[in-house]
This record gives sequence, structure tokens and C-alpha cells, in this order.
Amino acid sequence: MTKSLNIDELKEEAKQYIRYEKDTDNKIAYLTFDRPKALNATTTGMRQYYADLNNCSKPLTT
Repeated sequence: MTKSLNIDELKEEAKQYIRYEKDTDNKIAYLTFDRPKALNATTTGMRQYYADLNNCSKPLTT
């Protein structure tokens, strides 16, 4: 029997691997993947969370 995937749980887990930083001087936001043990390979949750951050006019709380 396979475990059902919940996208909200996957995105919550992914938050530890994606760093969101905003430079207020030049108004540029930086998204950094920080998962060195997996050579920064992305998970389903990371890809969805990244998409959410990119599609949001206001930054999500991280």
C-alpha cells in the first residue's frame, strides 16, 4: 500500500531547503536551494513551494 501524498505537507517540508532573502536596497529577492546532501536536487514539494514563491505578489512567510 502506498502513502498518499499531501502537497501542503510536502511544501511545508520543503521550506527548510529553500531560503528566501530580500535585499531592500536593490529590491531583489533571492531564492536559494540549500540541500547539499542531495546535491540540491529538488523534491515535488520544493518545486511547488518555489512556484508559489514566484507567483506571489507578496512574499510568503518563511
